Amino acid sequence: MAPSMKRILRTTSVLATSLLASAFLPGLEAKPFEGVVEFEIRDGRRTMPMNYAIKGSKIRFDIEESRGAGMAGASILNLETGEMIVLMPQQNMYMRLDTERLAGMGAEMAPGGGEPPVDLAEDDLPKPTGETREILGHTCHQYIIKDADGDTTEFWSAEGLGFFFGHPQQFGSAATIPQHLRDHFGDRGFFPLLMIQTDRRGRETMRMEAKSITPRELEDSLFVPPANFREFSMPQF
Repeated sequence: MAPSMKRILRTTSVLATSLLASAFLPGLEAKPFEGVVEFEIRDGRRTMPMNYAIKGSKIRFDIEESRGAGMAGASILNLETGEMIVLMPQQNMYMRLDTERLAGMGAEMAPGGGEPPVDLAEDDLPKPTGETREILGHTCHQYIIKDADGDTTEFWSAEGLGFFFGHPQQFGSAATIPQHLRDHFGDRGFFPLLMIQTDRRGRETMRMEAKSITPRELEDSLFVPPANFREFSMPQF
């Protein structure tokens, strides 16, 4: 995998670690958003558009390569069932993945085995700074999170759009998420319209920025594999 894509997936994993379970937790009343958000991801010299579509408990990500290289990746996540569908347009194929099964596989392959770390401490969550700015007509609040490598990720999260969810391949059941996760974001939600990642020296390494927000009703067909795609089954281990 190219270093740029690794960094993108790493950043979306930061989002997923902190926020995935919020969709399942009672008491979070952020109004759900249905529609499409177009993002631009810049990683060094590369620029990739990403379309994010959400309808109820279903989310679809489409990431395209820069310079017209075609589809780099697409996936559909069902937050209710925990199933993720990976689309492979070049092969007209798709693959179904159980995210909890993947979490178990990841734990087994990790040093020392054990369960994936879902019991996140307060220190692991994005910290609000109190700063605000307007992005695409939405009031956004600044959050900061630092990882063990010294990288810093800055989020500008919009009010009124609910929650943004990354891919939960390495995370466990939402039922195990502690109460402080329920309380951390309150009813404001957490939907970053701008993410900036810098390394320990303060150099920008990745930026993901929303370019447009289009609230609209989405067809159910967007969240299922195309009819002409055939299913690819992973071997059982």
